[in-house]
Amino acid sequence: KVSAHPSGSHVLLISREALLFSYGRNQHGQLGNGRQEEHFVQHPAIVTPLLENGGKTIDCAAGVNHSLVIVQTVGERVGHLLKHSNRPSAVPKRVQSLSSLSENSSSPTLAHHQVYAFGRNDYMKLGLNDPSSAPSAASPKQRSRKNRGNSATAQPGVKEGNGLEDDVLLPRSVRLGVTFTPCPRDYREEEEGSLDLPRRGIFAIAASDHHSAALVRTDAGLIELYTWGKASRGALGLGSHVREVVGLDPRRGGGEGTGKIAKPTLKKRLSALPRAVAIPNIIQSLSKRSVEGRRAYPSSISLGPECTSVILSDGKVITFGSSSSGLLGLGKDVETMIEPTEITFGPSSSPAASTPIANISYGSRHVIAIAKDGSAFSWGLSDHGRLGCRPQGQDLLKGVQILKQAEKKGRSSKSEKRKRVIWTPRKIHFQENVPALVEACAGFDNTVFLSEAGDVLSCGRMSGQLGQGEIMSDVHHPAPMFGGLRLWHN
Repeated sequence: KVSAHPSGSHVLLISREALLFSYGRNQHGQLGNGRQEEHFVQHPAIVTPLLENGGKTIDCAAGVNHSLVIVQTVGERVGHLLKHSNRPSAVPKRVQSLSSLSENSSSPTLAHHQVYAFGRNDYMKLGLNDPSSAPSAASPKQRSRKNRGNSATAQPGVKEGNGLEDDVLLPRSVRLGVTFTPCPRDYREEEEGSLDLPRRGIFAIAASDHHSAALVRTDAGLIELYTWGKASRGALGLGSHVREVVGLDPRRGGGEGTGKIAKPTLKKRLSALPRAVAIPNIIQSLSKRSVEGRRAYPSSISLGPECTSVILSDGKVITFGSSSSGLLGLGKDVETMIEPTEITFGPSSSPAASTPIANISYGSRHVIAIAKDGSAFSWGLSDHGRLGCRPQGQDLLKGVQILKQAEKKGRSSKSEKRKRVIWTPRKIHFQENVPALVEACAGFDNTVFLSEAGDVLSCGRMSGQLGQGEIMSDVHHPAPMFGGLRLWHN
């Protein structure tokens, strides 16, 4: 696997031997090699600290300036890991009893997934077991300011500081570890196959600018969503927390005796959110809490700058958080949504008629979704054709001139930017007869598509990143890469 963030400058790679490699910028220790470096690390190097416990790296996620890794340990090493761990909180209470099984069993019946993190820890987005023991990389002035901000008593698991935290230069354990039975005797393979459940343990992980997330499947078949990091803009899905704190006041809005209940304003609901969540926190409303029934469960997760999207097993997409670039996809001028809300794909505005989605990719200011039928949708900032269509609200030539002038002056005004935003998912129409798509990667200001036949297409800002040779303008519609690049042949 290869992981890189469109707004970041480092890359994580996992080899066939389950070894983690990293390269790129390392100013916050996001390469996990124990150093901070101003220069660009040009060659991949093994992250050696992850080798100490004998585990295998099975998944990774590169954020803008931090990294998350899932390490799997199996067999007798699991009992040893649990027995000698000084941090019992790293293992959920529901699996503590399994440690005794590993000691009394002669066969390797258990496996353990542990998340490790390194890099910048602003807003506590690393989710560490013991954040206070991180090596200091902040200036004395920053540390003094941070300590003053944390002097007040905070809620359990919630960081009320000012977002200034130390960098972590070596992999440290996150408070998210799951011990499970790889092949439980009480599950029949045909039953499990019919449910199309993901693998047990931590089966998905994601990292972004200021928050992180993971999906877990337990032995009992429960599917759980965890989020942590910056919470003040709604990206962690804490809608139920807001309802408990804010509540509803029947005395306001409707008047006495009317029976109407006033809805809290968005400003009031945002003020009820904590600044950050320091450890992984389960989102009950999006977790499948029972193996009975056929209710859809979260199957994958994607993170934007300050927003989150969860794809359910039935293809529906749930989103929450904030974005002035329209990344929520919930309609014109909808910039903040604290409550998890479904995005609609297709011509109909009804969620029941929405096109099922297979995967989603966030760019810096745009989003691409690939549907299960092989079609593609895009939304967000439309500049430079990154959405696979002509920029919104711009004449082909005049719009480019206006955009260049705005870039020379600095950031364009908010009203000008809003005109260039596509607020709801729009289907991308390919100019050529392209086979069904299977994946897309949204970059900083461009997009790359991959078809089931292996064809690679790209669109977006004029640069060598499009792989289309020497071009003289932005590419507004997906076009094949130079030489008709094909990753495989049928």
